[in-house]
Amino acid sequence: MSWSKTSPKEDESAFTDQDSGSGVPLPKYSGVKSLELSAQVLHKYNSKIRVHVVCSGFMYGNGEQNDIFYEFFRRAWVSLHPKLAALPVIGSGNNNLPTIHVTDLALCLDRILLHGRDYKNYLIAVDQSPSSTQRGIMTAITEGIGSGDVQETPISDVVNESWCEFMTVNVKL
Repeated sequence: MSWSKTSPKEDESAFTDQDSGSGVPLPKYSGVKSLELSAQVLHKYNSKIRVHVVCSGFMYGNGEQNDIFYEFFRRAWVSLHPKLAALPVIGSGNNNLPTIHVTDLALCLDRILLHGRDYKNYLIAVDQSPSSTQRGIMTAITEGIGSGDVQETPISDVVNESWCEFMTVNVKL
């Protein structure tokens, strides 16, 4: 979430590790951003300390606690009511959601631990999925195990949902 309020690049290209300083967090995640910056500076003061900041996408895949997609999988799986079976898409749903499967993130962290000197101090770990938009993810879930329907929903209808702040992120990493 340390990139959650970052405006997209003008050329709509993905952010890279070179852009690590340009990430803009939501106010409640500003402490995470400060920690990232402090960790990166630490290496300058003590060269014996090896620091790697890994900025990961939203994790999914093995039933992680606070999985933002859990509610959507549950709704698609159990809902027989047509109104409830359609998964919500906030606005047009064309915003980019950075994601990563938890196993892929674990492999990334394993490589850093074993071969850390071969990696930069700031790394971005995300899926390279062609359907990384909110609409693409919701469509994939509902077509895979649900009714196949999505419904555009105004943000005012879901602003109090625990997943709302995550589903409104628009960052291409």
